[in-house]
Amino acid sequence: MDNRSEVREFLTSRRAKITPQQAGLPVYGNRRVAGLRRSEVAMLAGVSVVRAGVGRMLEAMPTLPAFVTNHRFDILLANPLGRALYAPVYEDAAWGSNTARFCFLSPAARQFYVDWEQIAQTAVGALRVAAAKDPYDRELSNLIGELSTRSDAFRVLWGAHDVRVFRDGTKRFRHPTVGRLELDHETMFLAADERIGVAVYSAVPGSTAEDGLKLLASWAATAEEPASADTDG
Repeated sequence: MDNRSEVREFLTSRRAKITPQQAGLPVYGNRRVAGLRRSEVAMLAGVSVVRAGVGRMLEAMPTLPAFVTNHRFDILLANPLGRALYAPVYEDAAWGSNTARFCFLSPAARQFYVDWEQIAQTAVGALRVAAAKDPYDRELSNLIGELSTRSDAFRVLWGAHDVRVFRDGTKRFRHPTVGRLELDHETMFLAADERIGVAVYSAVPGSTAEDGLKLLASWAATAEEPASADTDG
C-alpha cells in the first residue's frame, strides 16, 4: 500500500507546529506561516548541511554575508548578515529559501538583482550542469519542472541549452533597506560534497558598498532586538 501522501501530510503538520524561534533559528522578514521551512528542517536534521564547523565558520565572519548553498540553489545556512542581504528571498515562504525560484517567480527579483538577465542565465546554466551530473535527483527535477511551467523566461533560457560553471565574480543588488550594493563574491565547494558550496560576499574597502554592508549589519542587529527584549522581559 502506498502511504507516501499520508506520511507527507504528517511531516508537514509536525513542521508547522515548530517555530524558528523554538528551534533556535534567526528570523528576518515576514513569513506566511509560523512553522519551519523544509530547508530549515533539513538544516536542523543535518541532512543537507554538512559539518557543524561550517556553521561556526559562517558565524565567525560577522562583517561579511556568507551562505551555504547546494546545487539546487537552496540556501541551507546563512549567517545574520547573509540573511539580511537576501531578506527579499526570506520574506515569502513560497520561494522556500531557494534563490532560483525567487529569481524566476518573484516580481521583486528584477528589482533586487541589478543584472537580472545575467543572474538568470547563470542559474539556468548551473541547473543544467547539475541535472546532467545527477539525472535521478527528484527534487532537482521537480524544481526544473516547476520553473519551466511557471516562468516563460526560464523556459526560454532552458531551451537554449547553455551550461555555466559559476564560481566568483561581482553581483549588484538594489537592497530594499540600504539601497544599491556592488559586492564581490567567492564560492568554495566542500571536499566532502562538491554539491555544497560556501558563498562569501565582500565589498571593496572604502567603497560605498562597504558603508552599505555596515548599515545592513546595523539593520540586522536591530531586527533581532525585539526577540531579545521579549526574552529578557
